[in-house]
Amino acid sequence: MRRLIRLYLKRDNPLRRPSDRLEAMGVWMVVALIVLSLWPATWVAGLVAGQERADRGLRHQAEATLLQDAATLDLSFGEFTQQASDAEARWLSPSGEERGGRIPVLPTAVAGTTTTVWIDAGGELTAAPLDEPAVRLKAIHAGTFVVASVAATLCLVFLGFRWALNRRRYADWDAAWEQADTRRTP
Repeated sequence: MRRLIRLYLKRDNPLRRPSDRLEAMGVWMVVALIVLSLWPATWVAGLVAGQERADRGLRHQAEATLLQDAATLDLSFGEFTQQASDAEARWLSPSGEERGGRIPVLPTAVAGTTTTVWIDAGGELTAAPLDEPAVRLKAIHAGTFVVASVAATLCLVFLGFRWALNRRRYADWDAAWEQADTRRTP
């Protein structure tokens, strides 16, 4: 690691070409921009966490009463068989309006039993809100995705920049060899 740092910091080497200086400047710019991408990453993580916490306040639990026995459906995936069950049910929305629909239940559920469902502010079925550790994990994933995306993009741009520098270096080298060959021929 020290060699790499010295390679890109050392400026007193007389053999260092201008293209080497450009490449070193490009490396430091990539590193600086990746570090600067931490600010938007934390902003995105905070935005995601805030949205999930706000969604948590909009979801409510309600007691749903089954109107029929559970209908069992066998789902087969190769040798693995899973029983999925659902049944028609009724529940009250937060405004007191009666709502209904099919909900997932245990295969042994019978008509008249109650089960807990999650509903939104309009009384429609929704998924349960994320708990706090899941919200934090989702926010961390969002922030990490931002930094990784910026880093990948910058590295690809730098590789293109370096490819162009190498093409220029090879062209300069070929020109120098051509000049050296013309000096030797009588």
